[in-house]
Amino acid sequence: MHEPETLTEKRQRLIIEELRDEVHTLKETVREMQTQLTAPALTIPVVWRLTPSEHAAFAPLCGRDVVTKEAMYQAMYAMHDDGSLPDLKMVDVWVCKLRKKLKPFGIQILTVWGRGYSLGDRLAVVSQIRLLDNACEPSPLAAQRSEAAE
Repeated sequence: MHEPETLTEKRQRLIIEELRDEVHTLKETVREMQTQLTAPALTIPVVWRLTPSEHAAFAPLCGRDVVTKEAMYQAMYAMHDDGSLPDLKMVDVWVCKLRKKLKPFGIQILTVWGRGYSLGDRLAVVSQIRLLDNACEPSPLAAQRSEAAE
């Protein structure tokens, strides 16, 4: 036979439910903030051949002068909820891979001693990305001609 719940048990159950709701809300808030902090809305050129992980590591560099290793780690692994996160040292591995891939395009990732990483000339890199992105989009005139031909 099931015994009725005591007042203390009810309080504990309600507190646990409230804490679960609060944790869920906080997780969503953190996800939103991480998305806002990672980078401006840029489409990384396909010719750079960045993997999704490399893209996640590179994106914050476009948005800030200096990106801490911790911020880059958060950008890369923010959506991993399985608890099997790699060590913070993995950021160094991703930066090394990015340096190799981006060097042919004249893009440098610098180590800012004691602070994190930065792009050699961030504004020029972001401009280059925007130019390449705009070059891939059809011009408004070309879109009008295409519609007229149909």
